[in-house]
Amino acid sequence: MEKNSENGSPVNQDLPEFGFHNQFGFPYKTTLSFVPLIEKLEETASDPSVPEASLIQEVLKTVKAIPQLLQPIEDLSLLKKYRKEVNLLLSLVVPSTMIETSVVGIIIPFQPVTIYGSKRFKELCHVNEEGVWNLQNINPAKNISELIALCGIAILSKYYGYFIERPGILKSRELDKATGMISFFQPEVNGSFARVVTKKTPKKLSEIDLRPLKDDFFDTEFWLRNFPPDTFEIEGFAIYRMFDITDRELITQLEYTLLQSGSIIMPEIVQDIEEKMRIYFRLPQMKIGVAPMLNYRGQLSKSGMDKWNCFIPRDKQQMMFRNFEKSIYSKAFEGGKPYLVEDIAALPDRSPVEDELLNQGIRTIIIVPVFQKRELIGAFEIGEAEPNSFNFISLLKLNEIIPLISISFQRAAKDFDMQVQATIKENFTSIHPAVEWKFAQAALDKISQSTDDEEAEIGPIEFNDVMPIYGQIDIRGSSDTRNEAIRLDMIDYLIAAKKILDEAQKDLPLVILDELSFRIDKYLGKLYQAMDSGDETGILEFMRTEVEPALKIISEQNPVLKTSVDNFHASLDSDHEHYHMRRKNFEDSLTMINEVVARVLDEEEDYTQELLPHYFEKYKTDGVEYNLYIGQSILQHGTFDPILLRSFRLWQLITMVKIARETHRLIPYMSTPLDTTQLILCYSNPFSIMFRMDEKRFDVAGAYNIRYEIVKKRIDKSHVKDTEERVTQPHKIAVIYTQDKEAKEYERYFEYLQSKKLISEEIEYLEVEDLQGLHGLRAMRIAINYDPMIDAPLNYDEEELWKQVKDVMV
Repeated sequence: MEKNSENGSPVNQDLPEFGFHNQFGFPYKTTLSFVPLIEKLEETASDPSVPEASLIQEVLKTVKAIPQLLQPIEDLSLLKKYRKEVNLLLSLVVPSTMIETSVVGIIIPFQPVTIYGSKRFKELCHVNEEGVWNLQNINPAKNISELIALCGIAILSKYYGYFIERPGILKSRELDKATGMISFFQPEVNGSFARVVTKKTPKKLSEIDLRPLKDDFFDTEFWLRNFPPDTFEIEGFAIYRMFDITDRELITQLEYTLLQSGSIIMPEIVQDIEEKMRIYFRLPQMKIGVAPMLNYRGQLSKSGMDKWNCFIPRDKQQMMFRNFEKSIYSKAFEGGKPYLVEDIAALPDRSPVEDELLNQGIRTIIIVPVFQKRELIGAFEIGEAEPNSFNFISLLKLNEIIPLISISFQRAAKDFDMQVQATIKENFTSIHPAVEWKFAQAALDKISQSTDDEEAEIGPIEFNDVMPIYGQIDIRGSSDTRNEAIRLDMIDYLIAAKKILDEAQKDLPLVILDELSFRIDKYLGKLYQAMDSGDETGILEFMRTEVEPALKIISEQNPVLKTSVDNFHASLDSDHEHYHMRRKNFEDSLTMINEVVARVLDEEEDYTQELLPHYFEKYKTDGVEYNLYIGQSILQHGTFDPILLRSFRLWQLITMVKIARETHRLIPYMSTPLDTTQLILCYSNPFSIMFRMDEKRFDVAGAYNIRYEIVKKRIDKSHVKDTEERVTQPHKIAVIYTQDKEAKEYERYFEYLQSKKLISEEIEYLEVEDLQGLHGLRAMRIAINYDPMIDAPLNYDEEELWKQVKDVMV
């Protein structure tokens, strides 16, 4: 090997004297030829407007004096003989400036033989003294398959004029021996100076089905079958440039690692990222640190500390937290962007945090805070032992991958959020938002205490010293109304069936029909008097197993009665397959009321949550009942003021009036008119509630406190003492209490509502009958004013409601 004295380009002196394609299995014959280049140069030199025309003419004059260079070259030893002239000719394609600055070479088409190229090209392609590439480190089968496909693309383009975009293949991964770092290169092959020669008549393009390439572009059999090597040959040369794509390749690999692999908080992922970042920044000893701030709805998880991979060791966390405000981390988080320190040792006012970084061998560092919706979710660090290893160029390179880092942290935060939610759902159930923080706290504790070998137990969920707000909106006489609707539906059902049976007996004198008619009369006689709890089931079973089969026979044997039977079936309820009209009317009316009540409660619930976070639950039956629990223990943040209990009691009374007025307006639109009753329980003794894991709901805790639940269950059907009158009455609100001070409190609330003309002036004071285990309950009852002309607005502004409470308590 010798160097050209003019441009320093590598010169191959001892090239083989034969085509190289057979030695590494490439099936197409490819021959070196300068003819395509010479023809192109002749065309360019003939144009007087080209500045280099005279130079090109001189080069062509020199080359044309050598006939062997004007035809395909089978004997590569000619290159040795005419090296100076060949280099002069090829310098018009690859100038000396490109040779010095680029990774470029000229090769025989689809052969690993370099005839002209730069020193760096020779190193990367492992070119020997003869210009032949070292193929020991490649996969021959894979590379031959790719080269055959590329040759097929060249044939399609140059011979058929059909262009296919070349796939990005032949990418190489090279080790820099000096630094030990990996670099990635993407070749660009320019085949402008190669041409396709045909030895036989090829197939027409219309005879070639290119669709299989969509499934397998590198299908060697497809290419060789449609473009056979005995038909096509390649002559000329190719310009082979290699571009350093290390940064682009590393960003792609980091993207896969950060977005497609496991979480960034996993140690093996951190190690993988560190290896790729070292290549990206060309710093073989660089370190990275990852510090996730895993939290759920504002609650920092202890498990986040278990995944601590920060430069500051885990056992020095407390030191870092104590000195955080004076450290470079605080400056980074306050700035909200990457923070560069070129030399930690040179800082004039180092804190213990910086001293610990120096102890860990970190002299230069970039700290990247990661935020999600302005909330800090983690920090990413890159550091080096040598000072000034990073600069503004490093920051620019870092900016390319910060979005990937941010997304990865967000993904880790989302995965953790889902883990907490899954723990909550697995151990609890759907949780009211106001107390979700307490369940999240228990879930976070469980996650942090669990290990790979053992899962920790979930801790108890309990709220102490809470005050209850209980109310009930009931449908007066709903059971009796429902039973009466069912009774009348059953009568109509039996009568309709009996009518068909009686008509059928005229044409079909079957004794069984008479017997069925008799049994229907017997059922009707009982239903006309009353209906017992088991009558509906017995009648439906009788109709299904005995009457319906008879109706089927009647329908099949009597075309006239078939119409009656069909009409009978068409009139049945499609869901229950029997008469259900009156019961449906009742259910529709009940649903109408419940929907209005639920809507009003939900709207009011949204407001009261803003006033004070609290636990709320409601249940739908024949009406709606609801519970609220308020107290300091339920608040994640803030302070509970006792006056808020009064605010909620006044709010409850106002809401009951609103519900009563709205449900009353529904009566004209109900198929079955229904009246509602309103009940409030005033209970002034605080107690504890605990989440029952087995029932997945809250319940009163402690044997003494169970009295509240007993009162709730027994007061709704209670009577006024020594009478048959129910405490709850339509068009009235009943407040049950036990203490005189509670009565005085509600008297003030009533006075306020009377001033708005929403309730009557008269207040009824009642004693409640003694119930099992309950004695001394009393009640107050007021009537609701339904006058549509009275529609005094009730201000629900928080400040106004406080004012109302204070006013009525004076």
